Amino acid sequence: MIKRNLNFRRSVPNLKLNLDESYTNWDVIKGKSLPAYPLGRTELIDLPPSQVAKNIAEALRMKSVHAIYDSIDAEATCTTACDCKFKITLFEAEDSNHTILEVLKSRGCSLTFSKLRRAVSKAANGDFSVVDDAPLCLSIPDCVAALYTPPSSDDIKKILTKSSKELQTSRRDGQLTALRLLAAMTDADKSHKSTCINVATMILEGEAGVRETCINLLSSETSDEYSDRVDKAVLDVFSNSLSLLYMSGDIQKVTESEDPWYFQSLFPSLLQSMKQCPCPHGCTLVSQCLSVLLQSSSDMRHEAVKEGSLETILEHALARGKKSHANLYDHAQSAIDALHCQ
Repeated sequence: MIKRNLNFRRSVPNLKLNLDESYTNWDVIKGKSLPAYPLGRTELIDLPPSQVAKNIAEALRMKSVHAIYDSIDAEATCTTACDCKFKITLFEAEDSNHTILEVLKSRGCSLTFSKLRRAVSKAANGDFSVVDDAPLCLSIPDCVAALYTPPSSDDIKKILTKSSKELQTSRRDGQLTALRLLAAMTDADKSHKSTCINVATMILEGEAGVRETCINLLSSETSDEYSDRVDKAVLDVFSNSLSLLYMSGDIQKVTESEDPWYFQSLFPSLLQSMKQCPCPHGCTLVSQCLSVLLQSSSDMRHEAVKEGSLETILEHALARGKKSHANLYDHAQSAIDALHCQ
């Protein structure tokens, strides 16, 4: 075992863990009054608003959709892990035992929204059967796949250098674009696997200062919706990179190195993000990162147990996930199991 001086304990803040409005129940008593103007696409549900709200809230939990509920106006503002945002509104019908359902998209992928809208509609009627979420993909013919030449290490370094420069600008739209590119390049479902592994390895080894810049973005004190999207994109990059190297068996090459960055920068930043993150999607990614780090490094587990607050943070995340976000619950439980791994 490599011995290190892992002084990250003083970097972890005091915890004030409280459930916020993101995790409240949707307790609708009556639907919203119909507006004077005509609505768009709606659906009449043969159930009262109170039951429809409970059904939809359960479906959103199962689908791991982040929902902020307004019980008075009978509205739910929803965001998916891929940043598709939509609003669900329950309007009162002439018969109090019926509900008028409206689901409107405000941004994001239309295909994702279409699938979720169908799932919400089914759940509103009490049907929680699984809707096929698998993407419709055409296979690449072998003769075409054989012609593919993955980018060289020099090509990847140039991309990372350009991305690092973009991340260091003050243009937040450029930062978000660069982060989403890096997230896609470390996602084996979107990019060539060998390329993904090379990109992930270079990022975690510090190529072009990308990882340090990402930590700086994650530690920013700016707090608004756009900064939350940037933070989530940073966590996507780290989660994809760590998970990919863990699955390929290459994670020890970086976590068992003499590099103190994992203990002095990454680990404290993940704890801080878990404590402050207003969105369960971000908490899920943090839990996934922690799970990989704890499973792959006995030193990390030892120091995390000595530090003392990690289990409290993860148990809080577990409670949040159980209430409203299935993926958060699963990954928080995995991180807790890894923390106690011998």
